[in-house]
Amino acid sequence: MDVDDTIVAISSADAPAVRGIVRLSGPRTNAVLSQFFFPIGTDREPPANGSCPATKLPTNGRAVRLPGTCRLHVEGSPLDSYSIDAHCLWWPSTRSYTGQPSAELHVVGSLPILAGLVETAIACGARLARPGEFTLRAFLAGKLDLAQAEAVLGVIEAQTPEELHAALAQLAGNLSHPVRHLRDEMIELLAHLEAGLDFVEEDIEFISAETLHGRLQAIDHQLASLLQQIESRGHRLSEPRVVLVGYPNAGKSSLFNALLGRPHAIVSDRAGTTRDAVSSSVDLGGLRIECIDTAGWEEWQDDSPRAVAQQHLRIQLQRADWLLLCVDPQQVPPTAWQALLAEVQPFAPVTVLWTKADQPAHLPDAWESGQATGGALEVSIHRPETIETLKQHLRQALSNSTQGPRSSALLSTLTRCHAELIAARQALHSAIASVNLGAADELVAADLRWVIDRLAGVMGEVHSEDILDNIFSRFCIGK
Repeated sequence: MDVDDTIVAISSADAPAVRGIVRLSGPRTNAVLSQFFFPIGTDREPPANGSCPATKLPTNGRAVRLPGTCRLHVEGSPLDSYSIDAHCLWWPSTRSYTGQPSAELHVVGSLPILAGLVETAIACGARLARPGEFTLRAFLAGKLDLAQAEAVLGVIEAQTPEELHAALAQLAGNLSHPVRHLRDEMIELLAHLEAGLDFVEEDIEFISAETLHGRLQAIDHQLASLLQQIESRGHRLSEPRVVLVGYPNAGKSSLFNALLGRPHAIVSDRAGTTRDAVSSSVDLGGLRIECIDTAGWEEWQDDSPRAVAQQHLRIQLQRADWLLLCVDPQQVPPTAWQALLAEVQPFAPVTVLWTKADQPAHLPDAWESGQATGGALEVSIHRPETIETLKQHLRQALSNSTQGPRSSALLSTLTRCHAELIAARQALHSAIASVNLGAADELVAADLRWVIDRLAGVMGEVHSEDILDNIFSRFCIGK
């Protein structure tokens, strides 16, 4: 990719909308844009000789919003040339997302009009942007580090509030900032060591072995904490969330414990025992899920603890990948559980579970499997075969569910950063061992340089073209 090219692409969704956006970036953005965009107060038609109009866009460093008109030239169109109203957001200097002069044209969100704008810009000297090229330029200009650039893709791909929160936090630097701090500290330690090497004949010590050992140990503890956070975040993002929901005393907590194979949630005949959501990881035989037990479904309008529990329950519903609607057919009439099914089904696919199947009960005769996404199953904590049937059902349902690119960008970042931090910590342990053995400072310094390189790899300061291709090729064009 030539970063000196001026690029153009549609950056809004590929669907009709009230407004659409076409983005340009590059050194010649002003020259390209001024051939077909005319701010209010300038000539509305391009000069006859095809050169840029005399009135150029503002060239000072401030971003401005300019109302005006775009003159489109689309070969082969029934309307070979036509004008549309537009607003231009114009960044004339390097104080833009890409670190280059950039512009966004906001127009009516008609796909033919947006395509016509891109075609016109290309005819005026721009080229079509490649996938992720705008964010790649932001990375190369130092506006974002690599972890933050990957977070942009994570924001685009996010399908749940949790994924969006994780991506925005990563974009804000919650991964990059601590890594950069550790790298700066390592550079300072390396500088002390190398300064001592320069004055080895004068026997000048810039940092003692005890001080060096203590600071390296402290950095090791911080790296261990950061690795634990990454592993925990990846664990949460990668495991499908299965939420148990139902009226009080429907058997949710007992079933939750049966799925785990051990007591974890409090079980009681008293309604309202479960208030906070209780979660744990469950192995379905090759597929791990996060199983969440929730408070019984009730209607509370006050600010009591049980009302707060209902608010937490609805948050869990919004984050669920699959719902298990637990129904005790001896206690709940059909009209009640059918009403609850209608309430929860918009959140996620649902399987209805007839709980306490070891007790005689009259199950609905007119059950139609199409009423719930996952149909219905009979389960009992006293009949282990029903629990195994439920696990098989969930494994098949979640394996077949199409989740698209869910969390792939964030998981890819965490995997890459985890590998870099593991390598950094191994080199750090080698350095600590060398200090303990009284090894030459040259050997310790070599290990410290490797740690610094691995930390730089997290932020993309040390990278290969293959890594960049793998990351930015997954972006859509226009981002």
